[in-house]
Amino acid sequence: MTSSGVGIILLASGASRRFRSDKRFARLPGGQLLLNRMLSLVSASGLPCFVTLRSGEAIQTPGAQPLMLEHASRGMGSSIAEAVASVGENFSALMILPVDLPLLKLQTLTALAENATSNTLRRPVADGREGHPVVFGCDYFVNLAALDGEQGAQSILRKYAGSVERITVNDPGIYLDIDTPETLASLTREGHFAGQQ
Repeated sequence: MTSSGVGIILLASGASRRFRSDKRFARLPGGQLLLNRMLSLVSASGLPCFVTLRSGEAIQTPGAQPLMLEHASRGMGSSIAEAVASVGENFSALMILPVDLPLLKLQTLTALAENATSNTLRRPVADGREGHPVVFGCDYFVNLAALDGEQGAQSILRKYAGSVERITVNDPGIYLDIDTPETLASLTREGHFAGQQ
């Protein structure tokens, strides 16, 4: 297939060790599950989306295509590598999106994907803080496919730091990740989910 456009890889195959339970099924204020919130978000973007899952899992992923990974247990780097190797040839760029960013705005996905090309290396910035997701043009897919173990794509961003395009967005959701139940409780108390369905 000819490479075309931007695809999203939603990383949902981690072990959730810090969350102490499967964070994908954590219930957000309002009752929505974390995974469902993220699936709704990527579906609304109109971009092709793939969701990484651990081999053998039977999880519904409406609006996105599941990617069953054999090596997810080895860590995030291995998951990214396997996912990119599976679908990368179909796209000129891929957006790598962790599943634990339920406050992320749709406009951020749109801004990051706009006019992405083979040599794009792009991440969002809000309030002076860098965050996720990150867009990698296909020129960097060989680097992503070489990742292994727990080491994520930060090593690639460091290696090509001079090429990273930083897109300023009005979206604290790029860095408000839900690593622990305590984080979710704190963000809820602070009213971050107010008005979110």
